Amino acid sequence: MNKLKKLFAVVTGCLITVGGCSGLMRVSAEDGFGDAAKFDPKEKVVLKRHAHQMKLMRVPLFKQAADYTCGEACLLSILRYAKYDFDIREANMSLALGSTSDNWVTVDKMVRFLNAISLNEEEYGCFKAECRKNMDLDTLKSELDNNHLVICEIQDSRCGRDGENTLDPGQNDGQRHEHSVLAIGYDEDNVFFMDPLTSANYTYLPNDELMDKWHDSGEGASDNAARTGIVVEICCTDNPDVEHYHDGFYGLM
Repeated sequence: MNKLKKLFAVVTGCLITVGGCSGLMRVSAEDGFGDAAKFDPKEKVVLKRHAHQMKLMRVPLFKQAADYTCGEACLLSILRYAKYDFDIREANMSLALGSTSDNWVTVDKMVRFLNAISLNEEEYGCFKAECRKNMDLDTLKSELDNNHLVICEIQDSRCGRDGENTLDPGQNDGQRHEHSVLAIGYDEDNVFFMDPLTSANYTYLPNDELMDKWHDSGEGASDNAARTGIVVEICCTDNPDVEHYHDGFYGLM
């Protein structure tokens, strides 16, 4: 009799487990979200985000101190993520890069700066940085899959003041505003960023909106295919400092 009771308990437990798992399966990417009427719009967004594969490197958040120091803030985030613990302040970095309110840091200067960094005066460099032109979404995601951070040069209406960064009328919709953001991951529909203009949380752009904004306002700006990215490989450590940055949450740029 005791053996029968044990067998009944085991069978009952298995049935409960199978039933529970089947209930969870209804909230998978393949099967949708079950009865959609049970979820409000915010819950649907959360469910959709977690139903699909997501890549995310949780870099430290840095808010730019001046309207022209977005590039410096991206560099600071990369340095701290790679456990570079020397005293690097934004103002000192601006001096080293030669950037001012009239002359923002250039892509080439950021690449040279990263390639010159080493830890503890060791001979090998801490980073391998490379400027890429005409990147596409698949290339960006491939670099992120390889744990390479990417500084993207985009247009953002929050940047610049009236009269700054403008083009002649009729060229690429008139006024454009240059901004550096650090790509750190993606899901099916969006790319995630450490955005120096946004404090306390990461941001994201839907794929199509990113492709529309990802171009510079200089020579060749009328060609939206001129997508510039600084691809950064971290060479000095196998264990980036991610433990302090697990509480970031997302907001739309």
